Amino acid sequence: MLSTTIRGSRVLVAAIVACTSVSAFADAERIGPVAADQAISTTVLFQARDEAGLARFVREVSTPGPHYHHFLSTTDFRQRFGATAQDIARVIDYARANGLTVTKRYENGLAVQFSGPAASVEQAFNVEIANYAAPDTDSPSMPFYKPARAPSLPAAFSDSHVLAVAGLSNQRHARSMATDVRHAAHVEGRGGRFRADLDTSNEPGELTVQDVARLYNVAPLYRQGLRGEGVTIGIATYASFLPSDAETYWQRIGLETKPDRITQIAVAGGGEYGDDAGTGETTLDVEQSGGLAPQADIRVYVAPNTDSGELALFNRIVSDNDVDVLSYSWGISEVGSLPSVFGTGADASAQALNQLLMEAAAQGISTFVAAGDAGGYDVNDQRNPSLAYPTIAKVASVDLPAASPYVTAAGGTTLPFSARYRCARNPGDVVPVRVNAEQAWSLSYFSALSQLCGAATPADFGIFPEGGGGGVSSLFPVPFYQQGVDGIRKTPYNQALVDFDSLIFYGALPGGFAGRNVPDISMNADPYTGYTAYVTLDGGMTSGGGGTSYVAPQLAGMAALFNQATEARLGLLNPILYRALRDTGYATNSPFRDVTAGSNWFWQSRTGYDPATGIGTPDAARLLEAIQTTN
Repeated sequence: MLSTTIRGSRVLVAAIVACTSVSAFADAERIGPVAADQAISTTVLFQARDEAGLARFVREVSTPGPHYHHFLSTTDFRQRFGATAQDIARVIDYARANGLTVTKRYENGLAVQFSGPAASVEQAFNVEIANYAAPDTDSPSMPFYKPARAPSLPAAFSDSHVLAVAGLSNQRHARSMATDVRHAAHVEGRGGRFRADLDTSNEPGELTVQDVARLYNVAPLYRQGLRGEGVTIGIATYASFLPSDAETYWQRIGLETKPDRITQIAVAGGGEYGDDAGTGETTLDVEQSGGLAPQADIRVYVAPNTDSGELALFNRIVSDNDVDVLSYSWGISEVGSLPSVFGTGADASAQALNQLLMEAAAQGISTFVAAGDAGGYDVNDQRNPSLAYPTIAKVASVDLPAASPYVTAAGGTTLPFSARYRCARNPGDVVPVRVNAEQAWSLSYFSALSQLCGAATPADFGIFPEGGGGGVSSLFPVPFYQQGVDGIRKTPYNQALVDFDSLIFYGALPGGFAGRNVPDISMNADPYTGYTAYVTLDGGMTSGGGGTSYVAPQLAGMAALFNQATEARLGLLNPILYRALRDTGYATNSPFRDVTAGSNWFWQSRTGYDPATGIGTPDAARLLEAIQTTN
């Protein structure tokens, strides 16, 4: 991802490398220039007016006081915090003079989208754009374009408060936070059952939304008549799906849902369908959120999986302002946005996205984001082979946008289960696995099996670092609602991005930084105690699904019930969560259950808050009580 940043009158240019399924650090092969007439879409993003005032407003509207839950409309937001008409006009005039056409002016006043031939884009931003062969394990033959050298913004922009320009590359941007049991490919003979003290109807790996409702005490809300009526759930994603898949899933599990409630909305040319695009991700997001709130309406926003697509996606959602809760199960490693690693200005797009999430909170939209599936080592996700350990040094890191202070970051746990496994190469040797209490999700319980299978390390066996994302942001400071909370940690020391194969030192992460801690709250995400889904592309009904991709939409579904109960939007939920933690701890009336066992490979679960599972797991009925008594 490439962005250009202006701070004041000084032009700062930085290449922001996205840690996605496209390797950020492997050299892509240049295969020639883009055609001069190839259409390219770019988005200019403006810095919010009075950004400090916006942060102050979000705090006031999210905490009890005279402004509590007095949210803004999109028009209100534009008038108070959007770019000035003069700034927008100056950028539009320059773009048009260079052969670009305005294709979208977002209602929030923070972005303008342009389109034009590559030759005009190159002229406008003083850049050369070339085609490259993608070092992408998912789509090895798919080329992409990106700047062959660093771009620069014109002096005409220097007084226009431009924060970033996105779209100069169409390289795949974000990765899905879904996984399944196939990632432990060496394992055969999966089997087991839940302990008797868990109230579920199905076996591990075959859970449905009804099981989730029992496990996390959502069922009492249904008995109160709460089904999500009058509430709209938003799904932000990069692939279209078949609404009939979700409807089939709900029918198969015996769930009565509102008919004709799903609307798909293409953003900036989005709408790709297929396995590589992430259709399965979109499907499970709808099935889980819509299953827990069976009468809620669902709006699925689909954008291209590029940096420009991501920003267009969130700009459209907050500008429409039609959804009450929002689920997002994609992300990139924060490491790619750190100035300490990739130079001054590298955080431009991360800051632009964070602004949009601030707007969502100011407008009362509750946003839930998957915290990641690579444990405490987000950048080392095994699904990106060239970023995986031991090619790249182990780096304690977190995911974006889960690290934003303006979202609720959804972490992962493993439910209690017992099973017996064997290695494919030694079928006579059986290793029992037993998890006695809900614990932080990591596949470290397969360590004995990996040794039996002859793997030198858990990474060689393919289980490291799979687990619930969590840790400390190196980019965003600790937010007001986490200040003074016992268990909040600072960034660890001696974390550096080093490519051992190429002997390249990219940079060090700041140690001892008081950063935003992730996650906020967790639920079951382990595929071995995971879920069923219905996806036509995968052959219909499947089992063994997992990842924090399931937790974010589940929390969004619960929040839809909370919205119905209070007859109002709730906005950023985190201040309520941390206030409830301070007020009740883990007493019998607490809306949380503490998770004190396990780790996410780096961070250990402990009593109270920890960066492995956050506050713990929710008791939905008691959480609603805490919300209703907050004033």
